Amino acid sequence: NICRRRGRGLSTPPLQPLTTTMGGGNAQKSAMARQKNAEKAAKEGQGGGGAAGMKARSADSSVHAAAIAERSALQAQREERERLKKEKEAAAERKAKKLAASDGKGALGGDDAAAAKKKKAAAAAAALAAAGGAPAPKKKKEPKAAAAAAA
Repeated sequence: NICRRRGRGLSTPPLQPLTTTMGGGNAQKSAMARQKNAEKAAKEGQGGGGAAGMKARSADSSVHAAAIAERSALQAQREERERLKKEKEAAAERKAKKLAASDGKGALGGDDAAAAKKKKAAAAAAALAAAGGAPAPKKKKEPKAAAAAAA
């Protein structure tokens, strides 16, 4: 009874022909052998080992000359790009210097120029006072924040 119950409802897959499961017959083997031999012959044509292969693999002088010309052309392009980049940087630097000079600002900005102007005016007033006999103007104390910023 148990065997009958287990057998019910189960179906076995249909059997496949042996030729497809075993890898084919002699025709398939012959085709594979022809393909392998053709690949081997193509590989030998590209230049296999030994003196004959070395001759097939080596390039003639025109190939070498073309490779050298290509490398020199790439080097010339690289040098030209570097030269143009340096020219641009130099032009930008000249422009920045020109703008700084025309604004009357130093490298640190307008505060530096204004401080220099005040010192010059104070020195001129002190020289005038010394020449005329008048007392020299008192030196103003700078706030601590301005002194720290100047340092």
